[in-house]
Amino acid sequence: DSLSPPPSYATILNPTGLVFGYMGLIGTIFLGPFVLFQALHSETVAAHLSWKVVGFLALEGIFNNVVSDWLWAKSVVLTSATVATVGLSLTMPLAFFSDWLFWKSVPSYQSLLGAGSVILGFFLVSYANRRG
Repeated sequence: DSLSPPPSYATILNPTGLVFGYMGLIGTIFLGPFVLFQALHSETVAAHLSWKVVGFLALEGIFNNVVSDWLWAKSVVLTSATVATVGLSLTMPLAFFSDWLFWKSVPSYQSLLGAGSVILGFFLVSYANRRG
């Protein structure tokens, strides 16, 4: 069709949005009827939730799942699958640091050694990826 605009290079070279869009569409088509049936025909805990709680659950789902998966997919495109996946392991050292910062919980020396190993591994993989 000559009236449709040409696709942008970002869409052609990096179809992350299309992938997540199709995943959501397929999930809605195949799982939506089951969710609707459960909502209409069973007495579940979800039937007693207020709209405020449903809204917070939706926000949590968007930020905890959609945004984190989107950022991970972008990091795979910008670096490599190896670096992005090893980067996910940095959540453990960050959890130790946040526990220390907010709760004054001092990790054991084994935990610190493990966290240091994870951080060192991430830098080594990143360096090797940059060179190769």
